[in-house]
Amino acid sequence: MKPRSNFFRISKQQQRGLLLLILIVLAVEILLLYKTENFPSQSNKNAQDWKRFQNQIDSLKSRQKQKESITIYPFNPNYLTQYRGYILGLSPQEVQRMIDFRKQKKFVNTAKEFQRITQISDSLLEHVSPYLKFPKWVSKSNKKFVAKPLIKKPLNTATEEDLKKVYGVGNVLADRIIQFRNVIGGFVLAD
Repeated sequence: MKPRSNFFRISKQQQRGLLLLILIVLAVEILLLYKTENFPSQSNKNAQDWKRFQNQIDSLKSRQKQKESITIYPFNPNYLTQYRGYILGLSPQEVQRMIDFRKQKKFVNTAKEFQRITQISDSLLEHVSPYLKFPKWVSKSNKKFVAKPLIKKPLNTATEEDLKKVYGVGNVLADRIIQFRNVIGGFVLAD
């Protein structure tokens, strides 16, 4: 057997020094671990700020996609609701001006008048105007629809054309009424 070389021999003092060095390294590691868990570093704060900022961007993008996916149908601006105003991009104050105007029992008859009442911008009016649909009974001269007076005829003398003028009565029903009247010999009013 060969004798061991002195190169690998460690004295007791050196062993204690190595043990102390290992304990110091462990203590530093534990302190660093404790510090990063309890005290977020500047880079951690930056990461949180970026994450919050990215969440805001994502929510704005989803709102934009949601607005683009909503189909807008023509509507009468005299019956504007808060929801429809939101969909069209009107502020709550602009919608409320229209609602207050309607509470005075007044009607809007043109797109320009709608803009004057709600005080919306020209660009928003341009965006909204294709969807504005005013009632047919309102003309440019503000003449209102006048209903035709009803003409009453006795049912026993009414022709098929007279019956067709009644709302909901078509060719088939008018023919059946005439046939039934002929079968029973006419309608009688019972007191």
